[in-house]
Amino acid sequence: MDHHIPAELAERSDSFVARDWALDLVAAWHDSLESLLVVVAEPGAGKSMLATHLVQIAMGRTSSRQGLGHGWLHAWHFCQAGRFQSLNVRAVLGGIASQLCSTVPGFAEVLVRLNTGATITVNQQIAGDVRDSKVIGIGRLVLPEHDPRTLLDEFIRRPLTELGARATVLVDGVDETDEQDGGTSHTLAWLLSTIERDPIPGLRLMLTTRGGSTARRFAHGQRLMLQQDQPADTDDVLDFVERRLRHAGVADFGSVAGRIGKAADGNFLYAALVTDEFLAGSDVDVDTLPRGLTELYHAFLGRRVCADGNRWRDSIRPVLGLLTQSRGEGFTPHQLALISGLPLSTVCDALEACAPYLTGELPNGPFTTYHLALREYLRSSAEHNIFPAQATQQIITALRGNTADQHAAVHLIGYLIDWHRFSRDDEKTEVHRLTEEIITDPRYLHSRLATTGVDSLLSEVSSLLQAMGRSDTVEIIHETLGRQAHTLRRWDREADQGFALQQLRYDCAFIGHIDVLATSEDDERFSITVDWSAPGISTWLLTRTLAENGRGAYSLNASPDGTMVVVGSYDQKTVVYEVATGAVVHRFSYGGNGSVCFSEDGRKVLARTYGEEPACWDVTSGARGAPTLAEVDFLDRADEQSALPEYVDYVHGDKFGKAAVSAVTPDGRYVAVLSHGRQRQFIALWDLNRREVLSVHDEADVHSLAITPDGSKVITGSYSKAPRVFAPTARAAKHLTNGGHRGQVTATCLSGTLGASIGDDGDLKIWDTTTGRLNQTLSAMPRTDSLAISPDGSRCVLGVQTHKGDIQVFDLQGQFMVRKMMIDGHPVDPEWSTRPGASDPELPAVGVSLDCPLKRPVRLYVDRASAVSAIDISADGRLVVTGSPDGIVRVWDADSGSLVRELSRDGCLVQAVRFTPNGEHVLTVAQIGGLYVEQWAAIEMWSVKSGGITEQLWPEDERSAYPIACDGEGVAITRDGRYLATGSADGTVTVHDLVELRVIGTLVLHGPVTSVSIDGTTVLAGTKNGEVTQFHFNIGQ
Repeated sequence: MDHHIPAELAERSDSFVARDWALDLVAAWHDSLESLLVVVAEPGAGKSMLATHLVQIAMGRTSSRQGLGHGWLHAWHFCQAGRFQSLNVRAVLGGIASQLCSTVPGFAEVLVRLNTGATITVNQQIAGDVRDSKVIGIGRLVLPEHDPRTLLDEFIRRPLTELGARATVLVDGVDETDEQDGGTSHTLAWLLSTIERDPIPGLRLMLTTRGGSTARRFAHGQRLMLQQDQPADTDDVLDFVERRLRHAGVADFGSVAGRIGKAADGNFLYAALVTDEFLAGSDVDVDTLPRGLTELYHAFLGRRVCADGNRWRDSIRPVLGLLTQSRGEGFTPHQLALISGLPLSTVCDALEACAPYLTGELPNGPFTTYHLALREYLRSSAEHNIFPAQATQQIITALRGNTADQHAAVHLIGYLIDWHRFSRDDEKTEVHRLTEEIITDPRYLHSRLATTGVDSLLSEVSSLLQAMGRSDTVEIIHETLGRQAHTLRRWDREADQGFALQQLRYDCAFIGHIDVLATSEDDERFSITVDWSAPGISTWLLTRTLAENGRGAYSLNASPDGTMVVVGSYDQKTVVYEVATGAVVHRFSYGGNGSVCFSEDGRKVLARTYGEEPACWDVTSGARGAPTLAEVDFLDRADEQSALPEYVDYVHGDKFGKAAVSAVTPDGRYVAVLSHGRQRQFIALWDLNRREVLSVHDEADVHSLAITPDGSKVITGSYSKAPRVFAPTARAAKHLTNGGHRGQVTATCLSGTLGASIGDDGDLKIWDTTTGRLNQTLSAMPRTDSLAISPDGSRCVLGVQTHKGDIQVFDLQGQFMVRKMMIDGHPVDPEWSTRPGASDPELPAVGVSLDCPLKRPVRLYVDRASAVSAIDISADGRLVVTGSPDGIVRVWDADSGSLVRELSRDGCLVQAVRFTPNGEHVLTVAQIGGLYVEQWAAIEMWSVKSGGITEQLWPEDERSAYPIACDGEGVAITRDGRYLATGSADGTVTVHDLVELRVIGTLVLHGPVTSVSIDGTTVLAGTKNGEVTQFHFNIGQ
């Protein structure tokens, strides 16, 4: 099949009649200065075949025409109804940009250098030094989730403008995007029509379309009327029919061709269908041919298909009805038999009867209607009783149970959209119910994501929402996909096929809707399953991250209607985003450090940066202009921080010189302000009318805020992070009465059916691990960095970071401290220095059995006082083991608090300790820290009785083939030493199998992981945002 040409068009290209006059007009346009050529004709007049021929000339697959030769087109696209990706703006622009990377010299290099936020796999040519490498093509290009106008600017306009190059692009059937848009106004046709107001230098467009509203969008371009412009002495349709009949050996081909050509009246589709029937030996009377496609279809159905009423009702109409609603390449006979419930032989008979008007061949197909015109006729004809809604419902009912089928995976949501369009009002309730069942079916979501990726699914779910109206369930899935899109784009299907679904389940659990995704019978296929998640108490619901790249924002402002926010970023850009979707509306090359805002009427964006004149842009067109004096004055006033009432607590000044970081709604009712509390900073949302705080959110490094006029969204800006949109008054969890922590989670632990987590404010939370219910919240010590619960759940041991470190035993029932085992780094036991190992100068060091001694950090304390970095209690509850940042490992008596022995007195940072099941050995996980790049040093087993290292579990040698990444604080190991869980600063929790040396699975949380604990196959993780999440992993995966 020709690349980028639909198979059915490429296969029929040999029947194309070389419309020399049309090719000459295209060549004349190509040589002119006109930037747009629009080919207009009715359905069946040969627009797509002309486009195919022009593409084949450009590809060198057919002979050149004067002025049109190999390479005359630089990119092309064919829009087709029923193929969602061919109509999706983002996918189309991505395809065109990919082609331009190969056909326009330097385009790929510029695209990579501009760092547009796309996912790019490059083909690279290296000449000598790597600094002289040159990108020669794009292997894979995935565009980011931005506004269509921004995508056009970033991936077409900017590269062409910078290169000063010319490119000719052909788009066939652009009217299809207006007719199959799912209710949105931002179609490909709309986007291309905006180029008239803001031309792209060097870009030349050739479009084909039917007449009507789409053609009127491009009234400014040069027209080629494929039927009306045909010269009087030329009859392309007649030439086409004569050639077909002559090659078939028809004796009187001239006379027959004349009759067919006259009836066709310039319509190739009509002529092709009638000629096919005539050559097939059917009883076509060329003397009484019907006029036009509608009469042709009516005559065909009445003569050949509907003549036998019983056959029509029992077999042909059911099959034809399904084909009328089919999407993509259509259905195979087996699929039609499954959907209709008819025997396969009956289906094949029906397909044979309708063969002249269908694509595909028996026995396998697939089949669909030859042209969209037949679909439109059947849907509108009352005589033939084709019911689109009924046929679509049949298709959905059959396909939803077979989501492994690729056609079902790709097109099921498209069929749901059609069903909503065609269903009656009294059917809407049932349609909504079934739609919500399908869209929350894990099997379907997994299959769809694996087949098309997240971006295609996101776009189509958006169209589904517009078609069906309000649906809380579909909205949850849509928002979940949006929040997880960045993570899901990195999904390695081969490495972990269940990753995508587990991320969706996690996100639903995080917002309190874990039951939205139905239970799947295929859960055992997935490596990780989320049990529950509790977001931080002072955590607002994150709805969008406005940029995946960049250096943060120095200034923010929401539009007067609350639909957009303008961001002044530190990478010298002024960017306008949609608040609801996070899509980029405009990106202007202006900024650095100053102020931005919308004009008072919301029609312009105003900006000022130090050292440059103020600038403004039209919000609709993006055109730049000079602001008026009144607008400059408005910008100055908008940059001034509003005076806050005395009762509002806020941070008095910051390093950027602002009196207060705050944002007030235009009516003065709500204010979001950066405030301070005990050892923390947070954003508070105030209702000034009621003089009360509505909600708070812990967020560090904030120095710019914006708020929507209704107070429902707050946008934060910082130097180091991308702007983020929060919903401060939204209730994320419907059934969780208690959330996570107010600040960072500093430690977690698991023991049977109990879990514990502690925050940096000292709040100790005890969880029921089977339900996720919070049993109690206790006041412990702040700055607790490690903890462990006794097997009976009565006590816990805390490692507190005082001056040099304390160990406390805490009674969970009585809520009081039982004793201290260590104070300021020294054991309380008065005889501790006489215990085994305490006076042994030859104790082995932690994590230094291989090459690590060369990398050990300088010791800060020489008096053997040490903080606590890890704690565990033995399975029988008799012993406690602790590890320290400077390599001291000690075993204690849990009841008396006395020191039992020292195992190690030097070495690397001990991030985790664990007793083996029988309590006779201790496992340590050591990390190289200090002034060095963090990396794991070793996992070792120690004898409690003798004090020596009995085994090194990892690495097996200096050249271990199984590296373990180390870029976070959390790590935990099971008692048998087989499974290791590590946490990362990017939110990833990874479970490793140290026996088989493989990754079992990963889960990406919403914040940096600060603590991890593991018990059997259950993992409990805490984040910097105060979130606590539990999941279990499948060891059979």
